[in-house]
Amino acid sequence: QAILAQARERLSRPPPPLRPNGAFLRTSAGASPSGSGAPVGSLCASPAQTLCVRHDHRWICVSLSSFSLGAMAGRLCMRTDGSAIFSAFGRAAYSFRRSGDEVTHHESLGFADEARLVAEGPGSLVVIAAGKSLHAADLLDFELPEIHEQDAHGSVITTLVSDAPSGLVFSSGKDLRIKAWRLDVEAQRFVLLASVECQVWTMAMMYIPETRTLFSGGMDSRVHVWRFEGNGLTLVASSPEAHGILTVRYCPRQKIVLTSGQDGAIRTWKFQDTRLVPVATSREPHSGLRAVAVDGSTGTVVSAGDDLAIKVWRSDGGELRLIAEEEDAHGDGICAVCLHAASGVVLSACNDGEICVWIVQGEALIRLASAKGAHPGAIFALQYDAGTRTVLSAGSDCAIKAWSFRGAELKPLTSAEACHATGIMCLQYNDADKSLFSAAADGSINAWHFKEVLLTSRAKLEGAHKGRIYCLRIDPGTGQLFSVGADGFMRAWKVEQGELKMVAATAGKMDRTVLAIQFHTASSLLMSAGMDGSIKYWQVKAGGIVPAPMPDEVCGMPLLGLELDVAAGAVLCAGAEGTLKLWRLEANALDILPPTALAHDGWCRCMQFDAPNNIVVTAGDEGEVRAWKLMDDDLVLMAETDQAHPDGARGLWYEASTKTAFSAGDDAAIKLWRLDIRAREPIDTIPEAHRGIIFSMQAADGNNPKKRSVTVLSAGMDGRLRAWEFQGGQLTSLGEIDNPSEGILALQFDPATGLVVGGGLDGTLRVWRRKGSALQLVAAIEDGHSGWIRALHFHAPSGLVISAGDDGCLRTWKLKGQELQPVASTGDTDEAAHSDGILAVLYHSKSGTILSGCSDGAIRLWRCVGSRLSLLGARSQAHKGAASVLQLDTTWGDVLSAGQDGAIRFWRVANDSLQMQSETLNAHEGGIAAVCYDPAKRTAVSAGSDGRFRTWSVHGDSKDFKPLVEVGGVQMGSVMAMAYSPFCGAIFTAGKDGTIRVWSVLEGELIPLGCATGGHGGQAFVAMPGTEASGRGPCRRATTMP
Repeated sequence: QAILAQARERLSRPPPPLRPNGAFLRTSAGASPSGSGAPVGSLCASPAQTLCVRHDHRWICVSLSSFSLGAMAGRLCMRTDGSAIFSAFGRAAYSFRRSGDEVTHHESLGFADEARLVAEGPGSLVVIAAGKSLHAADLLDFELPEIHEQDAHGSVITTLVSDAPSGLVFSSGKDLRIKAWRLDVEAQRFVLLASVECQVWTMAMMYIPETRTLFSGGMDSRVHVWRFEGNGLTLVASSPEAHGILTVRYCPRQKIVLTSGQDGAIRTWKFQDTRLVPVATSREPHSGLRAVAVDGSTGTVVSAGDDLAIKVWRSDGGELRLIAEEEDAHGDGICAVCLHAASGVVLSACNDGEICVWIVQGEALIRLASAKGAHPGAIFALQYDAGTRTVLSAGSDCAIKAWSFRGAELKPLTSAEACHATGIMCLQYNDADKSLFSAAADGSINAWHFKEVLLTSRAKLEGAHKGRIYCLRIDPGTGQLFSVGADGFMRAWKVEQGELKMVAATAGKMDRTVLAIQFHTASSLLMSAGMDGSIKYWQVKAGGIVPAPMPDEVCGMPLLGLELDVAAGAVLCAGAEGTLKLWRLEANALDILPPTALAHDGWCRCMQFDAPNNIVVTAGDEGEVRAWKLMDDDLVLMAETDQAHPDGARGLWYEASTKTAFSAGDDAAIKLWRLDIRAREPIDTIPEAHRGIIFSMQAADGNNPKKRSVTVLSAGMDGRLRAWEFQGGQLTSLGEIDNPSEGILALQFDPATGLVVGGGLDGTLRVWRRKGSALQLVAAIEDGHSGWIRALHFHAPSGLVISAGDDGCLRTWKLKGQELQPVASTGDTDEAAHSDGILAVLYHSKSGTILSGCSDGAIRLWRCVGSRLSLLGARSQAHKGAASVLQLDTTWGDVLSAGQDGAIRFWRVANDSLQMQSETLNAHEGGIAAVCYDPAKRTAVSAGSDGRFRTWSVHGDSKDFKPLVEVGGVQMGSVMAMAYSPFCGAIFTAGKDGTIRVWSVLEGELIPLGCATGGHGGQAFVAMPGTEASGRGPCRRATTMP
């Protein structure tokens, strides 16, 4: 049914009919492709997956691949020097000569299967994917031999990228494989380098040669990051789910990934690559380094060893600079140190059982306290609880002891004697849950709970390792414990029901001795270091600890210690020769950023990214080309075409140097566009639209989407109410009221009913109806208020009108026919609440409440009770100064407010009160005259008394405002009224000079330059071989074609 519907739609067009995806019509109109004389309305399919439909004595061919997900990207590419353009449509690849803005078809190369993708190859070659095969040919010079890789994939190739200088080619297909090739020009062949399996079809890829990184995305709605090293592809990161990904682009400078998908949205991602980046190295090593500690936030490192010295270092310009040293800190070799950088406390312990407490002050290390003979023998482990100032120690005497550090003394608190059969080598303390773990030379591990002065046993496990345990580490987030021992195994443990249970382990004994481990919670990576002088990465998966798909970091020396500051991502390794090296850990992650732009209706199939200028160009199913500006991770629409490709856009290329976009439609026609970034000036100006100040404007989009018009109403001090139409960049007068009233300050317009409600200086409330260009008075209430009416709200579905003004009275009315009937009002006692006057009113239909914004900065909530408006509550000082703007988010029912303090705030109405969701301070210097918020596009425009208007993007459920574009010097420095049409992307401003100015939200324009022409008389090129009207040049078949 879908195929027939498409065929009927195409047949409804004037001849000659166009073919989707460039499918070749190999027979003339009126003739049966098979010569079978098929009856009217019948179908027949060719072996090449081309469906032929006969209707009304005419034939049309529909390529079945137009319903396949394989024809999505890579339809266009350009030579690096910009001299030629190549495209793939139907069963041919096409080359075009380019001279400036002129593009002319040169030659074509036909294939047995549909050619879907083209990419620039090494030298003058172009790589083409046709069906399951890869081809390379010079499409400008057919004298050069072609290179073919038949059945490169087991099924149709869906994605193709290449790195022309290196000859690398990456392809993916419906056989669920990604393959890496090298195009060997001398040997005339494609050399397979790597092949990896993926779970679903891959629809987009991008390769970064500088980092040898491949990004891919597909129907699993995830972005995957691969490292291409040693002729292998290794998966290093995957994103959360998005929506079926069709294109991927990456900016290495900002580490920003952009994707577009089946939902028409563009998403931005931040890529964090996992690797250890060298930060600093010490140049004055220890003689016999034994213990290290690090604080990454300050770059402070403490080290000690057999030379009896304690040294304090700080990272400075690629080196660890020695800032403090105590040469004879202990009388025997130092076995353990502990650092708490926030307080500057350093703990040390040595072979003779002494514990010392030090403090780092400036560039000095000062001893505060000590305990000689704290243990009868060597102390191998120290831990510190900064909250209670408690020191925990353990050593060769098989005991764990707790000490209180007060003043200049270390006082014993408690101890667990003979808790292990042999000396205790490691302690790990988790301050979050007060858990403590100890490990001994005999391979046993004990779990404890330490609180105040009690040390309680939780679990004991003999033989956790065979032989000595070198290192213990805790993951504070999960409470999981990691250990490594002399038996060559790493293991993970967890305390459950009073037992220490192993949850994961390495599959076999490691090749070289590992002396130190660290676990990085954010990346879920386990790092190990030891005698082979390298830092290795491991992943903890269900039941196993397996090598992570990442290269090792080689330090070039045996490593005795590995310390990690989780918060700062600083890693410190200690070498056997006494040298220290400080690294920064950058962890693999793809995190989606808040902004998501709905770029197209339907699938966003094509995207190009000019990273240096932060310009993104897209094309989609509806056939439009759009240009965007990436601003601090936000995408702002700059320009768009109007009916660029009615059949849908299938290919896109953007040349940043000339700001030229090349787009291809379903018929393979190529169009050229120039992105013109214009100055921020009004696109239309109506001087003396009113005599004097314009106080209010309303804008409503037209009902005809193709007409793209906006109706604008304006009112001001001259008492006139005027209607305008904005279309095609011009504002044209439609009419005005015949009998001017006194100045109109407030205006409300409902486009569905054509009703306009206004109020002003005389306190009279009036209702007009707009019919065509005429405005007719429907109803009026004289003396509706004593004094000026400054605020109005009209809820058209219920006919409810709310009015307020300088008299401090709030009133509601019901419009019935040609009469405004009073409903309710505030009483005398309530009027005092608005003694300073009401500037804004709003009806919150979801809760049935009325909100009022007042001169005193308060926002009050009311409800109709009979003929009275009852005060429910108030948010005093919602703004400092007048609260002059209230607007309803019709999607979620939230309320936006703005005021004299220049702040914009979002509120949630719940339980008859206002709860603030977000606030944007200093949005304008001085008062805010108007804010227009579009919940569908999550954009807002604000205007203020500082003569600026600003555009914003609104993020998340909390509706955080993020600035986009700012224009100053508007309306001679003071904007009094503003209206906004998201539909047409137009902003209307007015002020004291009576002039209306129209501004475009878009910063630029995509100017059509023409289209690619063919080889016969300059006709527009389309993929219709065998006809002069197609504008095609010469065509030949690939040498592999049967």
